[in-house]
Amino acid sequence: MPVTNPWAVLAVVTAVQASMSMVSFLWGPLAPFLVAEFGLSATQVGAVSSSFYLVASALAIPAGLVVDRLGSRFPMIASQWLTVLPLLALSLIPQFAWVVICVAVCGLAYSPINQASARAVIYWFPPHRLGLVMGIRQTGNMAGGAFAAALLPAIAVHHDWRTGLYIIGGILVATALLTGLTYREPPADTAPRSTEHDAESAWGKVKRLLRNPVLLFLLILSPVLGYGQIGMLSFFVLFVSDGLGHSPALAGAGLTIGMLAAGTGRIGWGWVGDRFFPGSRSF
Repeated sequence: MPVTNPWAVLAVVTAVQASMSMVSFLWGPLAPFLVAEFGLSATQVGAVSSSFYLVASALAIPAGLVVDRLGSRFPMIASQWLTVLPLLALSLIPQFAWVVICVAVCGLAYSPINQASARAVIYWFPPHRLGLVMGIRQTGNMAGGAFAAALLPAIAVHHDWRTGLYIIGGILVATALLTGLTYREPPADTAPRSTEHDAESAWGKVKRLLRNPVLLFLLILSPVLGYGQIGMLSFFVLFVSDGLGHSPALAGAGLTIGMLAAGTGRIGWGWVGDRFFPGSRSF
């Protein structure tokens, strides 16, 4: 049954964000087991994460344009279904080169999810609520990462790392079905109105956005923060398990704690933005 309450919509979108983030944050917790099975170097471990994030970031703008044209529903559903396929392939392949290819395809499938889920939140909620609800939506990222960090090493130690992939794939199927059954685009009278910019070409929209000094500032700042996050996600579990000699399960638990702390901070800072800067969030 389609949901029409904005908070119910937020719950669905956050669930989607969490399930997809299990995949985006999967490669760090998976690293010790890939090293053990394929004999990888630290450089090759980095190549696995890089293949995901490079493809996802390279396609971010085209994926955003697709979301602008098609809305949130279809890209969210398609992104989840398309991610299941390379995950299943990853569980079957015998060579490292194919690991990188499958991870890159996961990045391709992931590329529209942030834009689609953000658009859904923006269209369903009034501006003065966006700090809090965006924080909740982003907490889905941390919750998914925390779940993957806790789940995968524990399953891999007691069973096999491929079993963890099957479980995450099953979760993706469940949330894809949930999205298809419940999420609909908001009514026309509640969606933001069209503007004179709607008729612009895709390149025209990109050029106009790049002339925005606030956006340029964020484009410079975001990679700096992202490098630290991706570095920790990619190598924390491997460092704690191989470098410090602890079990992968304990290393995953440590990463889970960090993810949960980050999720709490996203909600908290979103509330601060709504409470103290409701009309001025530029910096």
